[in-house]
Amino acid sequence: MLVLFVIRFKMNKLQKVLGIGALILALTSGCSKPIKSGRVVDKQYEPQREYSVRQSHDPRLLGFLQYDTYTDDEDFIIIFKSDKEGENKTRTVYVNKEVYDSLKLNDIFDTSKLPFEDFDQDYRK
Repeated sequence: MLVLFVIRFKMNKLQKVLGIGALILALTSGCSKPIKSGRVVDKQYEPQREYSVRQSHDPRLLGFLQYDTYTDDEDFIIIFKSDKEGENKTRTVYVNKEVYDSLKLNDIFDTSKLPFEDFDQDYRK
């Protein structure tokens, strides 16, 4: 959308190329690979909870709202920090109960040794 905005203005070719290049640089400069291992700095547990949302299932019936109840399962969260010299990165991952219980603070945590691959997914959306 911003690219179309830049192109629609009356600019010469060099200005358009520089504008698009700056936009691409800005969008890709913050992309770095997440750390794969490090030292555990925090463990968090979120118990199962239920919550209600008031919503209409039919847009024609705005006055008719009903409550829907959703369940958020318990979550086991590990936060670890990179061990590499000069690298100050942390990462938060969702793990299962067995992995959570096996780790203590300051233990080395390596995501490549996990028995599953979807540890980064937060399904609470």
